Amino acid sequence: MGNSQKLTVDELIKNAEDLLDIGQYRAAVMEAFTALEERVADVVFSQLENQAKLPSELVQWLKSKTKFSFEDRLHPIGAFALGKAVDKNSSLWEDYKAAKKIRNDVSHTARVVERHEAERVIETVREWLEFVQGADDAPSVFHENDLAKEFFLVFSIFFSRFSGSSRKRSGQRSGNYTDLISEGPFTPEEKNQLYEVMSVRNRLAHVQDVPDEVLRSATDYLKKMNFKNKGREF
Repeated sequence: MGNSQKLTVDELIKNAEDLLDIGQYRAAVMEAFTALEERVADVVFSQLENQAKLPSELVQWLKSKTKFSFEDRLHPIGAFALGKAVDKNSSLWEDYKAAKKIRNDVSHTARVVERHEAERVIETVREWLEFVQGADDAPSVFHENDLAKEFFLVFSIFFSRFSGSSRKRSGQRSGNYTDLISEGPFTPEEKNQLYEVMSVRNRLAHVQDVPDEVLRSATDYLKKMNFKNKGREF
């Protein structure tokens, strides 16, 4: 019998980064996309069963039907599971489509992949992992409040800018980002604002009430920081 043990998502991302470092760009792309596929499957089908309360038999049927169609797991099934449709005019979706094209080229052709392309695929995968994690962190809020959904989206995109090495130094995976903010290249005022954002995130994660104006303010600040740091990794 074969070994059924699987690599974790963190291990797959680490493999992708290591392959990038040694110039194996095609392999790095494949490892990164495998990480995304694994994480989306874990979260989407868990949400369908535990939050949407679908019967386990139906969840297993959906899992089987979408086994060879990852895009269906993102949309529309993923949109229902995560509580928010993915905006197909957003940069998040456009980045996914560009990364998917590179992955498909690697799978079906012998074309050379440049380093910057592999880096972009890994960055895009990180963005999506954080977006998916947002639903997993605060599922009840994520399903009920449009403002909270938008907050978690921009929160995920901002913190996806932290590199794997910075996460390792601070001992972070996801969810608790205080040390990353402290070590990041931010002004004292920006750090204070980001700590306030973290406070909002923690209140949502613990299903505490957050006034709409506070949620809008935190979301607008993250949008501002995303624009200011566009294309930058910390």
